Amino acid sequence: MKFCINYAVLLWWYFSFIRSDYSTLPCSFSKFFKGSLSAATRAAAFVRGDDVIHKLFTELAYRYKDRAGGYTRLLRTRIRVSDAAPMAYIEENELRQSKPPTPPLPPRPALDPWIKSRLSRQFAPSKEEKSSESEI
Repeated sequence: MKFCINYAVLLWWYFSFIRSDYSTLPCSFSKFFKGSLSAATRAAAFVRGDDVIHKLFTELAYRYKDRAGGYTRLLRTRIRVSDAAPMAYIEENELRQSKPPTPPLPPRPALDPWIKSRLSRQFAPSKEEKSSESEI
């Protein structure tokens, strides 16, 4: 899912202290991270649009409340030509189920002795190659 920079910054800011102890934070920060009305007004100072704030505090907060981190992926792109500003592409990382591990390959049956002897004769070095290697 492509993600707006406002969502990404606000999600990082909102969830960076979600697992920390609220008693160690300053009073103003601890009020912000509890999801109160003042938290929404403080978030409105950074993000424009009531629909963005509403989505953050109603949908996204509950989706990510048990997640420890890694909400966004930042892919650096080119440097902008006009003012040499670094550009980036920001994506939301979805919670995906991990793939089950691949089962080990079944063991191959042993080669028949007759086939083994034929293969060793076919791929064995010639007598001339053996003698030249021993002289060196």
